Amino acid sequence: MFHLTRLIVPRHRYSPFFEQLQHRFRLVLYDDTTLAEAWHARPTRLKLYGWLSALLLLGWLAALLLIAFTPLREYVPGYGSLDTYRRALRLQRSTDSLAAVSLAQAQYIGHLRSIFADTIDMPIPTEALSPLTEWADSGANTDIVPILDTLSTAELDLRREIEQIDHSPTSDTYESGIADLFFCTPAEGYVSQSYNPAQGHFGIDIAGSEAAPIKAVCDGMVLLADYSPENGYTIVLQHAHDLVSVYKHNAAVLKKNATFVRTGEVIAHMGKGTAELNQPIHLHFELWHRQNPVNPADYIWLMD
Repeated sequence: MFHLTRLIVPRHRYSPFFEQLQHRFRLVLYDDTTLAEAWHARPTRLKLYGWLSALLLLGWLAALLLIAFTPLREYVPGYGSLDTYRRALRLQRSTDSLAAVSLAQAQYIGHLRSIFADTIDMPIPTEALSPLTEWADSGANTDIVPILDTLSTAELDLRREIEQIDHSPTSDTYESGIADLFFCTPAEGYVSQSYNPAQGHFGIDIAGSEAAPIKAVCDGMVLLADYSPENGYTIVLQHAHDLVSVYKHNAAVLKKNATFVRTGEVIAHMGKGTAELNQPIHLHFELWHRQNPVNPADYIWLMD
């Protein structure tokens, strides 16, 4: 049994605050059976306040230690373990690296797409954009800008010289290692239009039947598999020795970007490109070596 008794001490009617803190209380513990006094104490009000403050302080320290050294700290908002921080840092670095690789790949594919679509994928000065005002305001992709018709005389002369160059393969081309590659025929059919760079035809047209299989001429990686209104479904492969093969006017493509294909593997189906083009069913096939077109007939056996 616990009993608290206040001791009456004579005092003035208006005692100072300090004197009130000196008032004593009697804390008594009784035996519940015999009612014998087991323990007693006579603390002052100041000691009672001190005991309560110490008890609260100990409780606060105990709660702090419990949170700091037990898994309960994980539930504190804004608190994280060192391992969690390290994992987050590694994930952030990996994400930044993947973003950089993805951006570089997108720029590379965009550059290839601009090459095969006869566009320029490069910044153009503001004063040169006046002929493109209506085209840009139409909501088209301004990252890829069509070739301007307003070319200088020097640029026109340089273009004529390049178009007059004979792009047929030379001994240097054969020494580069292309002739050592094993090529297969891209499609069954006959050549309906030959390689003629002077007329802007940098490949060959192979006429065939609808949905005929189109095969990879050599081992390589898919650089581009996309659709355009001018060329229909187009697929581009990167091969060894800086060789690139292009397959245009397909009815469908069967491979995705960054896919490795083997020689003779079916990558598309033959078509005529788009419904708007009034052309027979054929495959437009090109070979490019170090950004220069070469005649596919010099490397691949084709039926005339």
